[in-house]
Amino acid sequence: MHALVDWKIGRLADSGRRLPRWARVLLMVSRPLAILPVAAVVAVYFSRYTPQQITELQQVPLFLQGNTDMGGSNIFAATIAMYVAFGLLAAAYCALQMHMRPRAASYFGELRANLWELRFHILVFIVGGTACSEYDKIVGPNDFRNMFLFAVLIYALSAAVVTAIGRTHLDLWQRLAIAPLVVYSWLWLGWDGNTSKAGQILSAGQDPAFQPRSSRHRVMLAWHEACDRAFGDQQLK
Repeated sequence: MHALVDWKIGRLADSGRRLPRWARVLLMVSRPLAILPVAAVVAVYFSRYTPQQITELQQVPLFLQGNTDMGGSNIFAATIAMYVAFGLLAAAYCALQMHMRPRAASYFGELRANLWELRFHILVFIVGGTACSEYDKIVGPNDFRNMFLFAVLIYALSAAVVTAIGRTHLDLWQRLAIAPLVVYSWLWLGWDGNTSKAGQILSAGQDPAFQPRSSRHRVMLAWHEACDRAFGDQQLK
């Protein structure tokens, strides 16, 4: 079995540079066939919170808090966790693919090649990211829609940055370490909360107040305000 995997990866690298053995494991985890198993693991782990933990915010990181419906809060936490997981894995996948294939003549040629490599990632992201938007019609905050749009922005910027990093002459491990730079930046920006609910103990369906926890949280709340002005409120009155 290991010989078959090595042969397949070797065939991928025939026209470029072969991957070191340690990087082949990362390639197998980040490639399209691994998306559904990874999504299942992340969803199960980050949707395990009990009603009490969701209500009283016990053990739920501020980064994952959002939506004020009881079930929606759990699904929101799993959704945000999957956005981060796939952002990290997609960045690594692109960096590995760029290492293996011949260098493109231009940056934009490389970017097009990366977007083609990520076509299945993008499809799963669109389907999964919009699957639970119905929760925004139940409660006040449009957290699912607004964070889906934010993830679109993060992924677009990440694709551009990963392509630039992949064209440098850094060692492979260095390119892999810094490839998810945009995702790292989101983790820093949203650490005090991605939504207005973050840090507020609310009853199910109760709209959160505007209470920025920090300047970083205020930036995220400004994103929600901009989205709400542009696209309106999805809640069914």
